[in-house]
Amino acid sequence: MNRKTILILSIIIVVGVGAVMLYLSMGLKSDDNQALAGDAIYQDSLDAIDREIKAHREALLREQNEPADFIEIEIDPHKNLLGESVIEGELHNKATGTRYEDLELMIYWQDETGAVMDSVVEVVFQTIDPGETSTFKTKRKGPRKSKAIQVKLRKAKAIEK
Repeated sequence: MNRKTILILSIIIVVGVGAVMLYLSMGLKSDDNQALAGDAIYQDSLDAIDREIKAHREALLREQNEPADFIEIEIDPHKNLLGESVIEGELHNKATGTRYEDLELMIYWQDETGAVMDSVVEVVFQTIDPGETSTFKTKRKGPRKSKAIQVKLRKAKAIEK
């Protein structure tokens, strides 16, 4: 064989081997990219689930530590013939995953200016599940000249549902 033929054959072999290598490397890169993309999607899904679990735990922790933010109190106070304050009301649990029991209510008697004249603690021995409403009624001897009654949650025992 002459030199030209050997040179042409060696160029063809080098180009052919280069083309095969290029083809194989492109195929591996696309498979790697698909694998990496699949791993990224999987990791994003795990991250989203982790964020959701963390947010749920934080919400439960807040419900347990701050029951006053999740117990809504509505009252209908009036005085009976003996001059006692009769307070009827509803307790609504707005929490999503915490039930409350043994709720301590602070009852405040106020004068016409809004100043507190007297206060007392009333314990409601009930369990209120998430989303439920419970009623209560109490009679207390308050100041005779009180004009308004206000009830706030002092504390409650939180139980994770």
